Amino acid sequence: MLAEIENGIVTLLKSGGITVRDVDLFGSDGTKTRNEAAKRSKLPAAFVAIESGSFETVSEGTTYRWRPAILVAVAFKDWSNDRSRRHGAVAIVENVVTLISGRDLGLDIGPIKPERVFNITDADLLDKGICVWQIVFSTWFDTEFVDDPSTLDDLLTVVAEWDMDPESDGEPTPVDTIELEGGS
Repeated sequence: MLAEIENGIVTLLKSGGITVRDVDLFGSDGTKTRNEAAKRSKLPAAFVAIESGSFETVSEGTTYRWRPAILVAVAFKDWSNDRSRRHGAVAIVENVVTLISGRDLGLDIGPIKPERVFNITDADLLDKGICVWQIVFSTWFDTEFVDDPSTLDDLLTVVAEWDMDPESDGEPTPVDTIELEGGS
């Protein structure tokens, strides 16, 4: 469901005319690199990721509720001055919030709600004329506990989507299915 939510938001933003870029949130050393992605991308653009969330029990022993945190970062470039950068980024932020808020994306989730927004621009980005704002949205969905693990998806099959050209349309090319050995 998490991938469906993320993909649904990407589709919604693109339908609203907002350019969405793929972002590798972690570098090879494990450090966050969202700002690095903004430096390498054609701007303005949005970046979408679900990085965290929480759980709560809905019905003791049978149902739990996922509460994912949906992150949308908006990057805008303007060399003229900081105010123009902020105003450009905030205009896109306002459109993103309007496009996403209250939607369920046709999925069995609660309405998506904006929670927080903040400027995450660092000094290096500022020197490059780039302003980055991040919006945190929330939603929820319920999942039933499973008594028989054989009813779950095959966890030994992995689908890898490779975006070989980050300057392209952001669609993964190629897509590989990998069958792992093991299991019962």
